[in-house]
Amino acid sequence: MTKLFIAIVVIFISGCAAQTGVISTGQDSYMILNQGTGFWVSPSTLVANATREAGNHCSNQRKQLDILSTQERPFGLRPGAYPEGEIRFACK
Repeated sequence: MTKLFIAIVVIFISGCAAQTGVISTGQDSYMILNQGTGFWVSPSTLVANATREAGNHCSNQRKQLDILSTQERPFGLRPGAYPEGEIRFACK
């Protein structure tokens, strides 16, 4: 029982999201996909974090963030279907 409790605590402490980072999808267009590591992670939080990262990416280029689309995918019942938040954007 103690080992199970320790395993659960380690899972909660190990982080809440995996990030792809900024991926180029064409000339001055990009995407970021964040995936939660459990059902408790909100897809809207993942999109918000991706939006913040996108804003930083564009400001480093001295350009403005232009959000093209966002998509939220909730936790699914199939294996590996963790919550996801995706943003597609351009820097103009």
